Amino acid sequence: MYRPDAIPDPPELRQGRVLLRTWTYNDLPCIEQASQDPVIPDGTTVPRPFSEEAGLGFLERQWQRSVSGEGISLAIAEAGTDTAVGLVCLLHRQQPGVVGVGFWTVASHRRQGFARVGLGLLSRWALGLPAMAGWKRSLSLTTTVR
Repeated sequence: MYRPDAIPDPPELRQGRVLLRTWTYNDLPCIEQASQDPVIPDGTTVPRPFSEEAGLGFLERQWQRSVSGEGISLAIAEAGTDTAVGLVCLLHRQQPGVVGVGFWTVASHRRQGFARVGLGLLSRWALGLPAMAGWKRSLSLTTTVR
């Protein structure tokens, strides 16, 4: 379900060493690392195998999510270096009043709090949106722990 303007681009979301921001061309190394993960490309649009062209296509898809009204996709970055280390997204689902949250971090930055803090930042911001008023606010996460 596409709902243009229902999920606007957020202000800068930051907590400690975690920053959520729009994807940039400088994030291709993060996408390349994610493409080499044994799991991430299977459940996402991260390209496998990676090429610069495929990486640019991934960036375009993330930017288009907001433009089309599908939702938003943000880079999880190290606040001190602005280096992308993962993704967090909020996407409309087919069922009315339902959004899904997705996330991943590259292997070198797992178990360091980037996903946990990023999910918290995005969730707190999103639940305050007028478009979310009256929606059932429940969270169900299924993760793969390796």
